[in-house]
Amino acid sequence: MRIPAHIPTSLQTAISTALEKLKARRFQSAAQMRAALQSAAAQTFQVGAQNRTTPIAPLFYLPEILRNERLPAQSGQIGVVETATLPQYDRYVRRSALIFLSHVETLQARSYPMGFVDRRSGKALPIATLAEPIRELTVRSQGCFAVTERSVYRLSEQAPQLITRLHHPSRIAIEPQGRWMVVATLRDQESAKLLGFWTLPQPCCNRS
Repeated sequence: MRIPAHIPTSLQTAISTALEKLKARRFQSAAQMRAALQSAAAQTFQVGAQNRTTPIAPLFYLPEILRNERLPAQSGQIGVVETATLPQYDRYVRRSALIFLSHVETLQARSYPMGFVDRRSGKALPIATLAEPIRELTVRSQGCFAVTERSVYRLSEQAPQLITRLHHPSRIAIEPQGRWMVVATLRDQESAKLLGFWTLPQPCCNRS
């Protein structure tokens, strides 16, 4: 009998022994055959695992800690957005920035007018409280959105702006460009019964 070439060598040996015509060359017992097959399978697994090992590129960049600050309150989700670029500084580092921190229904923002490189601590903005717990903070090209089970808010240095309010608990995902969102209306806490696609308002364009 010809054993297919794609079968690992260790298993080919065990199969050949089991199929030997001469009794003296075959396994002398079922236990002996089982032990040989288990050994061959173990060798095959080890070789396969070695072949599947993904090489890891060497570390080529050591991150630099720009600053450390203590937070005055608890936080669960975090979102970071850049605001207007400061042209007199390196555009890749020194941009004014906002950090949004959420914990259950509360939302706090910290402002960094000179970016993170400036030694001054961020300015804490007034704490806002939403009507329901915040599930996630989503950063898109338009800014940062606070997503709950029924609502989407756009965040800024001012009060949160309600973008949409849904009638039923849902799971919400905003597409990468922030132009639309997918809403999965929940039947219960685990499964959805309806999938909808909603547009989102876009920033007004400057017209000459």
